Amino acid sequence: MRLKEQNKFSRMAEAISTNSNRDLWNELKRLNKSTQADCIDGVTGSQAISDLFAKKYENIYNSVGYDKDDLETLKASMEELIRNSDDEYHYVSVDEVDKAIAKLTLNKHDGNLGLFSNHFKHAPKRLHVHLSILFSAILTHGYTPHELRIATLTSIPKDLKQSLSDNGNYRGISLCSILCKIYDLIILHRHSDKLCSSQYQFAYRTDHSTTLCTNILKDTAAHYMKDGGVMYSCLLDASKAFDRVNFIKLFNLLVRRNIPAIVIRSLIDLYTTQCMRAEWKGAKSEFFNITNGTRQGAILSCSLFCAYIDELLLRLESSGLGCRIGHQYAGSLGYADDVTINSPTLHGLQKMLYISEEYAQEFHMTFNEKKTICIKFTKDGKVPNVSIRLNGKVLEWVTQAKHLGNWVTNTLDGSKDCKEKTCHFISSVNKLINKFGRSPYIVKRKLFQTYCLSFYGSQAWVLSDNCVQDVITAWNKAVRRIFNLPYNTHTNILPCSLEDKSLKYNLHLRTAKYIRAGLVSKNPLVHYFFNKAQCDLTGSSGCNIRYFMYTYGVGKGSIIDYDLHKAILVESKNYCDETLLRSNMVVELLTHSIDGFTSNEVQDILDYLCTE
Repeated sequence: MRLKEQNKFSRMAEAISTNSNRDLWNELKRLNKSTQADCIDGVTGSQAISDLFAKKYENIYNSVGYDKDDLETLKASMEELIRNSDDEYHYVSVDEVDKAIAKLTLNKHDGNLGLFSNHFKHAPKRLHVHLSILFSAILTHGYTPHELRIATLTSIPKDLKQSLSDNGNYRGISLCSILCKIYDLIILHRHSDKLCSSQYQFAYRTDHSTTLCTNILKDTAAHYMKDGGVMYSCLLDASKAFDRVNFIKLFNLLVRRNIPAIVIRSLIDLYTTQCMRAEWKGAKSEFFNITNGTRQGAILSCSLFCAYIDELLLRLESSGLGCRIGHQYAGSLGYADDVTINSPTLHGLQKMLYISEEYAQEFHMTFNEKKTICIKFTKDGKVPNVSIRLNGKVLEWVTQAKHLGNWVTNTLDGSKDCKEKTCHFISSVNKLINKFGRSPYIVKRKLFQTYCLSFYGSQAWVLSDNCVQDVITAWNKAVRRIFNLPYNTHTNILPCSLEDKSLKYNLHLRTAKYIRAGLVSKNPLVHYFFNKAQCDLTGSSGCNIRYFMYTYGVGKGSIIDYDLHKAILVESKNYCDETLLRSNMVVELLTHSIDGFTSNEVQDILDYLCTE
């Protein structure tokens, strides 16, 4: 039975290794544990569970609502602006449709009409002409067809380790119209300059990431701690922020951003007439109307929400409160609905929280004081004995926190994050060995390189820290285990036996690219911080620039011009001919069966090549 299961996983591994659109760990989860329970909150039967979720989502998406008189006033003002405008925004060209369809992700289902994104990507160009006419008509008349307004919500667990019978452990994922996604992409392409968020928002932007946001937070703290100072931060937790967006507030923000009235009128119709239903194991609930929230599953929703939350980030900046480094403000950082506020004083932090409360009340958002935490960055690691309040409730002070998936400690010790990512790596390796240990060498190599080596957030690690060497040691041990190499195999042979570079090389190159991208970033905040790091060599980025200076001979201030990739490559290839020859023979033994030799004899040869 076990052999049969191993063979099944081996066949799956071979299929996944040749198809990048399939995800290894997700497929393993589906095989190991069903994510759809037969009983939710005591309710059984697919239709009854579907209706249960529909009631839950209906309450969420009608919890804020909007004033109908305000909506009619807004509509009238849009009509007036359209009548007085000579712009030809109503016309959507075939070329715009072509570009939008090219950006669609493959294998995305709409949940209603049975259409996939593949149907549009592989359709003849004649269809694009018809879509051009359709979208032009939508803009011209301000009316959205019913098929574009409906969506189906499927529920997935938030945490597989928690009870799958608890309604609160599920979140909705929307399957919405592919046509609407194409329409969103056209609007986004036309008005990306007006929908772009401020320099303090790191979500849904090219060359921005959670790691970059965390890095700016840590480097700000490092600046204040440099001469014995402190920095106080608060990590705000917004409850169901995307789902509580007020339509009127959102559309008025778009007016202020000079989005054409004809586009806003179209969005008003789409938002105020949309409806959803819930689905569970094929059973579907009745449709229900939506009166608040950004449209689930819509491509444009991310940009619209960032414009919505940007109002808070800009209010905090204009208040004059919060951290500054020179002329650069760094008091508020956002990644979608995750907002971090930084202040050099406790009084300033409290006043910034008051501003956040006022914003939340005006824009119908809710900050959860139970999940919101405060952290004092200081060299002594002491927690202040002072009460900071949000919504009248005292917030918790912590010594470490997970910020956008990266651990941050109050002393800026990076070992906590390194150790967690190492544990995650070892767990991935164990899963691979357990399920695919009998797979061919080439398949295991591809799976290992593709699914085990993300090391999320490693660009912000300080490369000279001992914990980074521990990660490299874990990688060495993993390679030996996966390919059944002797435990004392020379480390020089390991990357060559993978026909790849060492982890040290990959980490160094990844960090070098990250620093270079920061130095030339168009975001003023990011550009300032990385160029500051290059000058004073402080913070994690500054420490890594110093490390490259000493390791590869990079001149101070010249990391952009220096061919660091070549220097790292030369360093990583510093192997003698004998090592390369041994490595090639190891790969040959792992890849092919050798006629005339028993498996024990092959293992003896392998042991000799790897250890002598």
